Formats: sequence, structure tokens, C-alpha cells
Amino acid sequence: MSAAYGGHLEVMGALVAAGADVMARDSDGNTALTNAAYAGQRAAAAWLLDHGAEVNARGKNGKTALSVARERGHKDVASLLEAKGRTE
Repeated sequence: MSAAYGGHLEVMGALVAAGADVMARDSDGNTALTNAAYAGQRAAAAWLLDHGAEVNARGKNGKTALSVARERGHKDVASLLEAKGRTE
């Protein structure tokens, strides 16, 4: 999740290759995709989606990565998530 927040694609790749789950959740129910959306990391969000991240996953607060991207003003990430099938 930290790698997604920081946009570290190489680290993300190494973690997944070592068995990390792209749909793992933190204590608030957020996924790496939500973290990437929060930080405006479009490339990380795209990578996660290409590797099986669920675009419609919701955290415990009910928010999706798309709603987080919109709240934070990350229009490029929001457009990517919309293109991958999420609408609200």
C-alpha cells in the first residue's frame, strides 16, 4: 500500500511477484488502489488495475478509489477509474 501511495511501480511489481495480494486491505478497509487514488498516483492506479485490483472496492467508510480521487481533485486518476468501469 505504501508503494502504491508513493508510485513505486518497481516495488509494487516485486511485492506482487513475491506473493503480495493487490486486494489486501489496511485496518480502515482501504486497498492499494485507494491509496494510489488518494495520492494522485495515476501510473500506480493503472498498474494495480492491470494486475487485478477491484475498481469498485469500498473501504469501511464506503468510499471507492474513484470517490477518493474526486475528493482530492485528481482528475486524471478519476478519469482512469471511470474508464475502467466505475461510475457513481
